[in-house]
Amino acid sequence: QQSPDQKWLAWRFRETRRRTGLFIWLNDCFLAIMTENPPTLLSRTFNLRIPCQEDLWQAGSAQDWACIAPSLLINAENDLYATEKADRALVWDLSQEFWQQLRRPEPTTQFATLVILHVILRQKWEPDHYKNDALNLVTADGLQVSWTHRNRYYGEFTEFMRWRNHTCDCLDILHWEALSEANRAGGLEGPNLLQLHLARLVILVPVRDLFDRVSALNPPSGPPNNHLPHSLYHLANPNSRWNRILFNWGHQDRYKARLAAVHAGAVLWHIRRYSVASLIEPYSIFLATLTL
Repeated sequence: QQSPDQKWLAWRFRETRRRTGLFIWLNDCFLAIMTENPPTLLSRTFNLRIPCQEDLWQAGSAQDWACIAPSLLINAENDLYATEKADRALVWDLSQEFWQQLRRPEPTTQFATLVILHVILRQKWEPDHYKNDALNLVTADGLQVSWTHRNRYYGEFTEFMRWRNHTCDCLDILHWEALSEANRAGGLEGPNLLQLHLARLVILVPVRDLFDRVSALNPPSGPPNNHLPHSLYHLANPNSRWNRILFNWGHQDRYKARLAAVHAGAVLWHIRRYSVASLIEPYSIFLATLTL
């Protein structure tokens, strides 16, 4: 029989490991976005469960934790881990349910929402999602498939457009919830709103072609610390047809381009007023500026 202190310490140790794993996975997502390269950690190996409620995590003592912890945890006699596991959904399962039903899973925290957002956003680098079935979260067996139509704008493909529209619907639902939380906080926008604006740029803008354009007009020179962010990780393709792709984006896909411009302005507005000096903010400013 474990004492309340032992139960709390055991629970906190597992939750710390879980959150550490989620932060490592999120950093891989951020680096993929900033370098416009596929993530190194595959989503298939992502078996972590959603993080707990924030008030439970912030409890400073076993007594505080016992006051707000679910009775299922407090009354667990032996295997506290198995009890909690049965009560906590996998991030992947929760994301799949959200993707298929377009209904925000409950209950979730801002941290869990951020993780679900990036589970969905990572599909950009897994073309099976929109080459085979744009409305299916689970891909077929095998590794990531490289996109074979590199010299064509993604918006020219019906499958990609279906996937992009459905992804925008998911982001809209998360955005409405984030705006509701900001309203309850007296207008103070949380960091998830920046992530949601940036997510629109990632899927609505031909980012790599913007990088190629910048590299063609301003080839890197001098020491590395003088390079633009994308120059450190992205090598421009001299044979790329970025000019045609950007033209098609601005004309054939002009409605999405206008929507991207709105979100680019929202990125700059948010960071100016609600900056928290996060890892993703400098790149968000960079991409928003390029888009505008």
